[in-house]
Amino acid sequence: MVEYFVLGRDLSAENCAIYENPGNLPNRHYPARGIRMEDSYPDGYKFSMSKDMPGIRVPDIINNALGYLMISAKLKELLEKLGTAEIEYLRFTLLNHKRRVASNQCFIANLVGTVDCVDRERTVGDLSALNPGQFSRIKNLFLQKDKIDPALNLFRIAALPKVIVIREDLKKELEGQGITGARYVELGAKLVIN
Repeated sequence: MVEYFVLGRDLSAENCAIYENPGNLPNRHYPARGIRMEDSYPDGYKFSMSKDMPGIRVPDIINNALGYLMISAKLKELLEKLGTAEIEYLRFTLLNHKRRVASNQCFIANLVGTVDCVDRERTVGDLSALNPGQFSRIKNLFLQKDKIDPALNLFRIAALPKVIVIREDLKKELEGQGITGARYVELGAKLVIN
């Protein structure tokens, strides 16, 4: 039986995090919703490590408050090779706490599109007042696996697009490659995503 997990972020204190809202980034909500940025994204856009998180290690999946999947060049290479989702890669420059370049080879992995597969009878969460048919927060996620294309090993859910789901085989590949900064949450387990 095929298993799926929510792809989360490790909140380790040694890792850096990005919490600053990119106020001057056009269409900044697109990469959290799976909408293509295309030419509206300025290559190399600068994001800064949050001063609220003193960690300086740059993991392969970078914790952030923007709803983006922010990744290293190593993870980008793996997803290009192993991932079956359509992904738009948006390169950004990561600045450290002193506003110096920590890496200029980080990427927002914008998984394009969503899959309408949430089991609404079993999923626990709060419905969105602004976006009918979507959740504003999910506490326990369940999926209708028969509504997922069996070829997809990584995707966003339509009910809350910033939630990214990973299939077990891709999860094992990433773990085998030593990908850092990832947390894999079983479906149905306690989860707070908003």
